[in-house]
Amino acid sequence: MIGKRVLLVEDGAPARRLATIWLETAGYAVVAVGSGREAIAEAELNAFDAMIVDMGLPDIDGDALIQRLRCIELHSATAMLIYSGDSRKNAQQRAEIAGCNAFINKSHEPEELLTALAELLHVSA
Repeated sequence: MIGKRVLLVEDGAPARRLATIWLETAGYAVVAVGSGREAIAEAELNAFDAMIVDMGLPDIDGDALIQRLRCIELHSATAMLIYSGDSRKNAQQRAEIAGCNAFINKSHEPEELLTALAELLHVSA
């Protein structure tokens, strides 16, 4: 995981801090932002190996954000994962259509997020 850069997009400050701790403890270099606008600004300037996006952001839905991020040439093939409290099948389908590589429900243990991310990046968890 050394050197794997992850953009975390989560509007809830406590959840953002907790996920950052999990990811950094697992060895990822994390840039954490609280909105879609901030995510787009970071993605336009920096390369990331993966992006973890909350489905329910205040300024844009996670699936719409993933579509916008996919349009940035630098991130057309970046691993993208939705990490959301919205577990409805409709939300998962929207994320898949948008180009999301994985959908993890926030109610699951952090290991599920870390395992899914490791699988997307082809590294050991």
